[in-house]
Amino acid sequence: MNGIRFLKLEGPTSGLQPGRLPDEAFSIPSYILNFPHIFEPSSSAQIFAGMDESGEIVAMCAADTEFWSDPVPLRGACIGSVAVHPRLQKRGIGRGLLTWATGYLHSCRQHDFIYLYSDQPRFYESLGFRKCGTERLFTLRGLSLPPADGKFKFHRPVFASQLSDGQKLSLWHALERGRLKGESHAQWWKFCEVLKIPDMLVSWVGDSRDHILAGAFIGKGVDFKSVIHTFFAIDDSALQSFRSSLQNLIEETGVDLLAAPGLWASRLAGHMTESVSQPLCLVLENSNHLPDAGLLIDAQKIYPRALFSS
Repeated sequence: MNGIRFLKLEGPTSGLQPGRLPDEAFSIPSYILNFPHIFEPSSSAQIFAGMDESGEIVAMCAADTEFWSDPVPLRGACIGSVAVHPRLQKRGIGRGLLTWATGYLHSCRQHDFIYLYSDQPRFYESLGFRKCGTERLFTLRGLSLPPADGKFKFHRPVFASQLSDGQKLSLWHALERGRLKGESHAQWWKFCEVLKIPDMLVSWVGDSRDHILAGAFIGKGVDFKSVIHTFFAIDDSALQSFRSSLQNLIEETGVDLLAAPGLWASRLAGHMTESVSQPLCLVLENSNHLPDAGLLIDAQKIYPRALFSS
């Protein structure tokens, strides 16, 4: 296609530094900077590229892997943004790269389905994807709340990259202790890389020994508002205490927080109202696998936009 060759980049992808890419960045450097864990040598993500005849990267997309154990074992490949150099756009290169990448993923039979989020469903439907509903975002209701339980200590949001090693370990233990059926799984190394994502905030409640018991990961979302990507807790009591403390902080600062759907977030359904919808989730399924991942996503049995997704 116009002298463009599609391929999967092999070996450590951490060498893909912004300075090694074309001068007109076409969003790839910012993609690398915002999702550094994808480009680590130990990453489970697969990087696909389009190269011109001179060997210059002119298009790129990434597919990261997520795992679920309930209600059925599933492996999903999340496709990130497809970027094409400005001087080569509108020539079908992005379509060609995505078609090649999804074909490669299916041929390897390492995933049960491929998914992505987009507000342009027609383009992706023409490539075989299908709609699986809309991701809804919620706001915490402005209720008059009782003070948080005295046995819990609230920690205001801090940048995840600034956590101490002890706090990281306590956070990991809280995530593991509070894992619910249907949540995606992650390894320690990937958890540590996610904590490096710029502007990712973490807030929590802990006990007298500074063990983390419940909290949330907060990042930038639609219209530059803050979005709670993932709630976590070791039990409902800790979650409710965190919710009360967080609500007090919201009222104190006047900052709007939107919450993405999730299994722990569903425990707070009575304290949240639907606010806005994110782009559609579209799924391309492997017809050789029995579970209908699209129906599971649409029925909110699994949540594909997890903390550790790309």
